[in-house]
Formats: sequence, structure tokens, C-alpha cells
Amino acid sequence: MKTPHASSSLDLPALESILLAIARSDIPRLSQEPKAVAAQLSTPLAQLGRGLTRERRLVRERYLDDPLIMAAYLLYYLPANALRIERVLAEIHRIGVFPQEDCIRILDLGCGSGAGLVAFTRFLDKTVASSLANAIHYRGIDRSAKGLDCLRAFWTKLRETHPEYRRHEVDVRRIGDIRRVILRPTEITAFRPHIVLASYVFNELFEDRDVSAFADAIHKIMQAMPEESLLIIIEPGLEQCADRLSRVRERLREEGWAVYSPCTHEETCPLVTRTGGQKQWCHQEVRWKRTPLQQALDGRAGFRRRSLAFSHLVIGHRGLRRPPDPYPPGKTRCVRALSPALKAKGRLSSYVCGEEGLSELILQHRDRSRLNESFKAIRRGDKIVLEPAGDMGAKTLIGPDRTIQVIGFDEE
Repeated sequence: MKTPHASSSLDLPALESILLAIARSDIPRLSQEPKAVAAQLSTPLAQLGRGLTRERRLVRERYLDDPLIMAAYLLYYLPANALRIERVLAEIHRIGVFPQEDCIRILDLGCGSGAGLVAFTRFLDKTVASSLANAIHYRGIDRSAKGLDCLRAFWTKLRETHPEYRRHEVDVRRIGDIRRVILRPTEITAFRPHIVLASYVFNELFEDRDVSAFADAIHKIMQAMPEESLLIIIEPGLEQCADRLSRVRERLREEGWAVYSPCTHEETCPLVTRTGGQKQWCHQEVRWKRTPLQQALDGRAGFRRRSLAFSHLVIGHRGLRRPPDPYPPGKTRCVRALSPALKAKGRLSSYVCGEEGLSELILQHRDRSRLNESFKAIRRGDKIVLEPAGDMGAKTLIGPDRTIQVIGFDEE
């Protein structure tokens, strides 16, 4: 299996250069200087931030049809969303269920202007050895004609500046309502994708509907997909979005589907059955190394984002071929961090989720040792391996003889 590699042909400066060229094709007056661009786009960027998160009023609007909002989206949200998707791809590669095909077929539902395409090409650039895909056949579907135009323009410019990408095949289709593909998934059946990606789609389609409609839609998609394929769902890190995903996960588990990430177990989701207590929800964070332009946009719009939050599910058929588990049950215990390492007087703590339920891991300063020193590095979303496995309760004390290994979700 390939392992991640440090370099990428499509690095962030090259990506931003292409996206700037696309934005200037619609807005010729767009400045060449980052601070001036930030001044021009700060208001539409702030509108996007409010309209897609707090106020949610843009969720069902064709906001990409506005040239200034499109430019703000291209230069800020597209790279951010691509990074989120990249990190999920790295996660499924780590756990051994990334499709092992020479050419991977990807169906991107609600592809917008191409964050998924950017993520897959960058991720494959970072892999070495021939056991992972040499090429992709990417098919994007969206309702926004302007978004699809930007995706086509991006792909044309990328192939001109980076000939190595000509080995990939990309096609896009406009469809008025993505629900048509979901509820009558003949497109999925015909294309036979190895991966179906739905990034920031379901929260828009089912915002006002119950969990059953959401879960039914996913069930229809899964039934139309080949047995060795995966469905990747990425949603906002907001509490209500993550809570809905947790409830959908429980429905899918009851119906026999396997959730390969973020869960480290196949038991009932403890976040669904809990009553009272510490309020945590299942979402992840990744560090964001912003370009000077993105820093300037942050400053003007008042965001100050140094990390990116989101929630996700990776769903497949049970029993996908995968390598032996390097952390065998009984000897070790794997849990997922719901919070970073929290400092309190005389101790560190982190809320985690595992097969025995929710627990607060506690490391008292007097128990710190070489074996558990990585506790302080825990970030939200990380996988934590405890050895020996030991028992878990509502509060779990970590002694000096218990090893803590932190597998960062933010690692490539």
C-alpha cells in the first residue's frame, strides 16, 4: 500500500494562482495585491460565513452565481473544504479501506466548483508506490452552472500548467435537484463508483427534515453502489449537524452498514443514548496553514481561522478487505478524542468515545511518564491507542505504566 509523501505538484501557491486567474476572468478589476483583494472580497466573504453557518439563509440559494461571492468562495472556502476532504482520504488510507484500483472512479454529489477534485488530485500526489491509483475518473454533479463552469476552467488551466494531470479523466453534469440522483440512483448504478463523495450536501438537502429521510437517502445510495465502494459524507462541525450525523450513523448501523470512520467501534453510538452530563459532539479539527491572501481575508472578515472544524462519516459494506489491525482488541483499546487535551489544576483531561461509551481520560501530573507524555498533544478528532487496554468508565485515570499513542487525524 502506498504511504503519504510530503510533496505535491499542486501546492497551495499553484492552486491559489489558478483560482485567482479564474476569479479575474469574471472580475477583471480584481487586484493583484493580497491586501487589496482582501478589501474587495471581505464583505462577500463575511456574507458567505454568516449565510452558510450562523444564519443559514444561503443554504438553498444559488450563491455561486454572484461573481464576488464566487471569487470569495474560490479563494477561501474551496481550499479549506479541499483540505477537510484530503484529511478524510488520509484517514481511510491509514485504516486500510482506500480502494485498491489502478483507476478510481469518483462520483462527487454537489461538487460545486471542485473542492473534491482538488482534494483527490492533491492526495494522490502525496502518495508513492504503485499500489494506489495511478489515475482517477472524476464525475461531478451539481445544480450550479456557474460552479461547474469554474470547475471546468480549473481543470483546463491545471492541465495546461501541470501536464501530469492529463492522465486523469474529468466530466461534469448539471442537474436541477441532487435529490433526483439520490432517490433514483441510476447514475450511481451506471457509473459504478469506487467512492461517492457528498461534501456539505446533506445538511442543505435535509436541513428541515427528520433523521429518517436523511438515513433513507444514504441507504438508497449505498444499495446502488458496488460492494467494495465507500460513501464519504462531510458536514459542518456545528453541533446540530454532527448530532444529526450521529443519529444517522445509528440507523445505518442497525441496517447492517459499516461505519469505517470516525468510529473506532461498531457498538451503539454513546452520543445518541447519553442523558445530561458534559456536552460534546463528534467533530474533527485540522490545522490550516493559510496563504498570505487567506490571512488577509481572515483579518478583513474577522474570522481568525487557524483550524477547520467539520464532521464526517465514511460508510461501506461490512467486511471490506483491509490489512490486519495493528492495534488488536484485548491488548490495546482505541478511542476517538471528542476534545483536545484540557488543562486543569494538577491534571490534563480529554473526553473520548469508544466501544464502552463516553469517558473522560484524566492524567494527573504526578502520573506523567515517558509512556503517556503524548497525552498533552491530543487534538479533537485524534485516535488514541491505550496499552494495556484496561477498563474504561465515566472517568478513566491514566497511570504512569499505561502507554498513550496519539494518531493525529490531522496527519497526512
